[in-house]
Amino acid sequence: MFDKKRFKHPEVLMLKPRIGLSQCLLGDNVRYNGKSKRHDNICTYLSAHAELIALCPEVGAGLSTPRPAVQLIETDKLRMKGVDNSQLDVTDAVQAFSDNIAAQYQHQFQAFIFKARSPSCGLSSPIYNKEGIQINTGRGIFSATLTRQWQDCLFIQEEDLLNEEQCLQLLLDCYLLLDKQIQKRR
Repeated sequence: MFDKKRFKHPEVLMLKPRIGLSQCLLGDNVRYNGKSKRHDNICTYLSAHAELIALCPEVGAGLSTPRPAVQLIETDKLRMKGVDNSQLDVTDAVQAFSDNIAAQYQHQFQAFIFKARSPSCGLSSPIYNKEGIQINTGRGIFSATLTRQWQDCLFIQEEDLLNEEQCLQLLLDCYLLLDKQIQKRR
């Protein structure tokens, strides 16, 4: 699939890159509304060539499916609070899960694909004030934790994988990163 000459360690092509992703993108019904956001390009093009590890920070934090919708609210600091119930605050549970995953999987992924606009997973999620008016965009709790702690990982959203070519580019980037990681270990 890729030219071996691009790699310092051509044997890297015998491996499968490890790509983490928001669990809903594989078609698992883990979203707040009990549904999924299956992404056909990920399931079709990436699953055959990469080891996909699906994680849902909200389910991992112990939240049920279905569950009340949450959003990012800017107060004294960024919080994940209920859309219809401002007393619902899941920030600490999602942050604890995120910290655990960041430590557990440190240096084990070449890429992570996040669900866009998710208050836990988005790389550019809406941030609201206490009155429910969008005032900014920023990273969700989970994506902020991983991007801060995993310096040697590629981060994208599913919106960046609109066609086969973009999926193949991600795979190539993962193989190049894996090649670099092998070099570091030697």
